[in-house]
Amino acid sequence: MMSMLKDKSTTSFDPSTVMHGPLMETGNTPEAKNDIMIEMQTYRKRGKMHLFWEKCQHEAAAKDPFYANNFRGVNFVVPVLTPSDSEMPFFNNSVILSDPDDCEHIARTHVKKQPFFSALLFQSLIATTDNKHWARQRNYLNEVFLPKSSLTKIFPISWNRAKFCTEKLSGLAAKAGKYGVQMHEFFLHEAQAQLQLALFGMDEKFMEETNKQIREVFAGVHPGNGDFGADMVLDMLKKVTENPAFGAPTDPDVIDGTKPLFGPLSKAVHNAATDLDMNLYDQFGNMMLILFAGHDTTAHTMTWCAYELARNPKYQRKVQQEVDLLFQEINARPMGQREMIYEDCAKLPYLTKCCMETLRLWTAVPNGTFRELQFDDEVRGPGGEMVTLKKGKKRKHIFGYFCTMASSFP
Repeated sequence: MMSMLKDKSTTSFDPSTVMHGPLMETGNTPEAKNDIMIEMQTYRKRGKMHLFWEKCQHEAAAKDPFYANNFRGVNFVVPVLTPSDSEMPFFNNSVILSDPDDCEHIARTHVKKQPFFSALLFQSLIATTDNKHWARQRNYLNEVFLPKSSLTKIFPISWNRAKFCTEKLSGLAAKAGKYGVQMHEFFLHEAQAQLQLALFGMDEKFMEETNKQIREVFAGVHPGNGDFGADMVLDMLKKVTENPAFGAPTDPDVIDGTKPLFGPLSKAVHNAATDLDMNLYDQFGNMMLILFAGHDTTAHTMTWCAYELARNPKYQRKVQQEVDLLFQEINARPMGQREMIYEDCAKLPYLTKCCMETLRLWTAVPNGTFRELQFDDEVRGPGGEMVTLKKGKKRKHIFGYFCTMASSFP
């Protein structure tokens, strides 16, 4: 396969000639690239790409005195196989940025995305390589995640599911064996449940029938023919078409209060067909994106947070005390017991800090973001000297090479 695909890293400016990385030592030859790609795949299969990146940094720092005491700050180049929705996959070179100043500068200045996800998610929010299309989608979908116009209104659905979870978890604990409850599976299921029930407006029957299956699709272990995810998303969009109860934050009858907010994300994606002239492929991409990224990152963060609190009982007790005090306040109001509301979340500052510290220790998306240079720019290279990287010749959706921010590094 490697011998059949195009190599676009040699047709314009090649960053491996001026920056650290395995190709600087071997030269950007097909044979060297083949060996490096195979080695990278062994790391990727084990979910250990960050260790390969560290290996590249260690090797560079061992030869470059400037980075002797700061190997984590080394920017380097690796070969990548880039998918595309407009052509066959092709080889290119990717610059992995770890220098904090470079990461901040490139992330703020060059917002154009690499086409890494467009083959699966088309030109949806996370995958589009068109900056204007991205900005329109981002601004349009923002309303769904704003507190006053959306989250406060769907919070009762989340709250009812949370109350159900206390009973569910109690039952699981009562039936658990000596190893207890598999909390990560519990969090994955419930994060997906919250998404489907509150944001997408799906009913509980549909959610329970699809919850485990869609997660199996994302994990690559679904026993079917691989079409389940596509069929599920199309079913969700069909439900919006068939049910007039769905309402987005920007719907006029929702704004004037004559219609309640319901399934705001599903309705917003559905409305985008008209409001943004968005095709079905991009609608599908946005639905699939939130189904995956919304549950995956949330569940992992909840799991790591629970893990760290279990390792630190004094912090766990402090979180419990804060939660107890909140519900004492809720139940002690003159009008008697009430339900928790969205605004009550602001009364849990210590729990919020624990979540933020969890994100720092166990980054939900450690690979950072994937960007294309939109114009020539500088980053730190060998010896700490600034190196000019060329944007390369524009070809359809791609430039000659890319820059990636490794957010797991300082």
